[in-house]
Amino acid sequence: MVKQTLYLLHEETDDNTNSRLQMLTAAAEKYSLFVQIICSANGFDVSSATPQPGDMLFNVGRGSGLAETLLTQPGVAGVRTALNPIIGSDYDTVVYSAALERAGLPAPKTIYGSVETTQQKSQCVEYLGGYPVVIKVRGLSKGVGVLYCESYASFSAQIDYLNRTNRQYIIREFFPHTAAYRITVLGTEVLASTLKPVRRNDFRTGSKDMKLINTTQSLQKISILAAAEIGSEFCGVDVIAKGEEYNILEINPPCDFTYLPSIGFDGAAEKIVAYLMRKSTQII
Repeated sequence: MVKQTLYLLHEETDDNTNSRLQMLTAAAEKYSLFVQIICSANGFDVSSATPQPGDMLFNVGRGSGLAETLLTQPGVAGVRTALNPIIGSDYDTVVYSAALERAGLPAPKTIYGSVETTQQKSQCVEYLGGYPVVIKVRGLSKGVGVLYCESYASFSAQIDYLNRTNRQYIIREFFPHTAAYRITVLGTEVLASTLKPVRRNDFRTGSKDMKLINTTQSLQKISILAAAEIGSEFCGVDVIAKGEEYNILEINPPCDFTYLPSIGFDGAAEKIVAYLMRKSTQII
């Protein structure tokens, strides 16, 4: 019997790429799978990999969207539900936010695109409900480029700088949250729910000191719906909340899972590989 192969794609863009690769490789070996690791950081030669029906494909971090698109084919199990136009946009989660807004899922009111004149700036803030507002510079991560503006002076100065330096951005209403969550979705279920710290004197949510929690059914539901809307079967949905009023900040496909053992959740990599194996038997 021919062994199945798990293809792991990466572009060395994430800080813990090696940890993700090691955990998934160890999990795959438990299931007696071959593992082929493909780095597309310096381009991708499609002839270097020839997935066959029954094989599996997993992109471990941001990037490698082109390689993933080329290797995704009938009979090869992955965590994309469809080859949609946003498959190669993993460096920039804004396009996913737009998809969620289109679907009517709860999210902060957002202006997509630049504003330049004094009138446009005033109309923008009025539409968002007044100050404070939040500017998010596109293409950055981990809270970098997320700017809090509580007056016209600060807002206008930030916008002028971004326009002059040709940076793309979105502008969002400020939602005064009291809790922040990372909901990790695998397939049509929540794999893990974590509470993120709300830091004093910093409106941005933190990624350290997270802890496992049990979440409400409504929070799980909107997270699963969000994943389905962007065509991802493995992703992290970042949600801020005030009581049971939820707003989806962004969605990250794929997402980090290496921190989960340190907070008491073991076996994430094994669950990912097992999911892919189950899917491979259903589609060949």
